[in-house]
Amino acid sequence: MGIEDDLFEVKSVNGNTHLGGEDFTNRLVEYCINEFRNKTSINITSKENPKAFQRIKTECEKAKITLSTANKVNVDIDCIVEDKDLIVEITREKLEELCMDLFKRCIPPIQTAIQEAHLIKNEIDDIILVGGSTRIPRIQSMIQEFFGGKNLNLQLHFKEAIATGAAIQAAVMTNIKDENIERFILLDVCPFSLGIESDDGNMNIFLPRNNTIPCKKSQIISTSVDNQSSFIAKIYEGENKLTKDNYLLGKLELNGIPPMPKGQPQIEVSFSLDANSVLIVYLEEKSTRIKNSLVITNDRDRLSKSYIEQKKEEIIHFDELEMEKNKAKINFDIYCYGVKEMLNNQKLEDAISLNEINQIRNKLQEMLDWRNNYPIASKEEYESKKNEFITMLYPIMKKIYENDDGIL
Repeated sequence: MGIEDDLFEVKSVNGNTHLGGEDFTNRLVEYCINEFRNKTSINITSKENPKAFQRIKTECEKAKITLSTANKVNVDIDCIVEDKDLIVEITREKLEELCMDLFKRCIPPIQTAIQEAHLIKNEIDDIILVGGSTRIPRIQSMIQEFFGGKNLNLQLHFKEAIATGAAIQAAVMTNIKDENIERFILLDVCPFSLGIESDDGNMNIFLPRNNTIPCKKSQIISTSVDNQSSFIAKIYEGENKLTKDNYLLGKLELNGIPPMPKGQPQIEVSFSLDANSVLIVYLEEKSTRIKNSLVITNDRDRLSKSYIEQKKEEIIHFDELEMEKNKAKINFDIYCYGVKEMLNNQKLEDAISLNEINQIRNKLQEMLDWRNNYPIASKEEYESKKNEFITMLYPIMKKIYENDDGIL
């Protein structure tokens, strides 16, 4: 939503509607569950232990909030399962480590919004952070770094912002006359492009993203085969060229089209989006006036979590990162497996001392423990740990190679 008066005009809108506080909380939940499993061999799941899982999630939410002002916090739950206590210390550094990939996803929407507003970073006068997650110090520092060290405005409380915006919009929509209200012009916009699928699978956009609402757009289309008696409009939301990469909102069918050669029927498709973000799609065959409509309200989960992977620039970058991370993870696992197999060789004691064998075994266990404790480690972390392992083993492996007798 934009607010415009004599001084301000808020020019593009962007964001990720499925990234935020709960995602950060879930990372802490996963970490706590892993720590508990490592200590007790008991795995807590949302399906098998719903009460225990919810207790952990509640405490992790509190811990996340506390870490915005404190350097560490304890998640301490008595008798979580089978009379066993869950006690996990979480530092601010650990929170940042667990959520860094999520934190980094906050920056691309900012970049896109600036680009679409035809601005550069230096032209931004004030950076106002609103929302609970913007209180996380690492997010603040990342945004500040992005804007070249410019000070952030943290004075606006997110609950007050929501309440104020809702009150102003309600006053405007009900025509309340007030001099303080009249100086505001509230502009709500389409958060995502809306359109239908064309015959070649492309996205035919009717209402582009950032289009001011309420709005309406109509277009005449026709049939693709001779004597086509029905037409189905598949309605999508998203920014990708191909509809298969966007989110299907619904389907609208129009039956009773008179038999005509392809391309001759005149079918009007209309998209209407009102101030409450209710989308109405109309189909009408002009010669017979046959029509049908579909109402899509905003109270449903219109976008799945996979939408993150649908953003044009983000998906390529994200997939590359995941591919590289998985490759590094596999290489790390292969190396650890090779060392484990070597330890099982009966001839190893002929090449190195028992003390050296124990050094290898202890380091291998350390590596495996790290892998289990940090399932969301980055490519760089996997490579760093593997190099650490290689460096430690190098002098011992050199002796093994020199005395190799079918060991390797």
